[in-house]
Amino acid sequence: MGNYLNPGNSGFAGIRNDIYVDKSGLIGLINETIDTPRRMTCVSRPRRFGKSFAAKMLCAYYDKTCDSSGLFEGLEIAGDVGFRDYLNQYDVIYLDMTGVIGETSIGDMIPYIQRNVTQEMVEQYPGLRTAEGFAAVYMTGILPIKKDGSQSAISDFQEYSMLKPRQFAKYVGFTEDEVKRLCHD
Repeated sequence: MGNYLNPGNSGFAGIRNDIYVDKSGLIGLINETIDTPRRMTCVSRPRRFGKSFAAKMLCAYYDKTCDSSGLFEGLEIAGDVGFRDYLNQYDVIYLDMTGVIGETSIGDMIPYIQRNVTQEMVEQYPGLRTAEGFAAVYMTGILPIKKDGSQSAISDFQEYSMLKPRQFAKYVGFTEDEVKRLCHD
């Protein structure tokens, strides 16, 4: 397991070992986009809305270097007919910017990420020359997305913002009922 490439399922295992509100239905939404033109998903939210939890859950589900079936027992996604179709079937690149900040200067951040991710990929796949296409991408955070008409710096991403979360609304942050359950447990 690497820092960026295939980090395993320990992050989600730690989350499951504590109080956990089931947001695993998000996996079903991402599964629907695999190998489609909608495969790049961007969920933009401010801090404390569960973005890291969601990303760790997705890593645990897709990462092919581990067996995560037990982590999802009893969760919403386990009842999905396609649950096992993509479970632990992919290489995963997990990048948390909080782990990069402090490791390098702001000016060297992009080259730093490129060097480290590329190094891990070449170690895993020695003959690799270029990155193959992605089956799916899930990106979170508050992003400086420049949109001029139909043009965007990252135009291939479907963005789901706080104002227009669509089907992702119940998987980021907590609903009122979830907060009530947490307060009474």
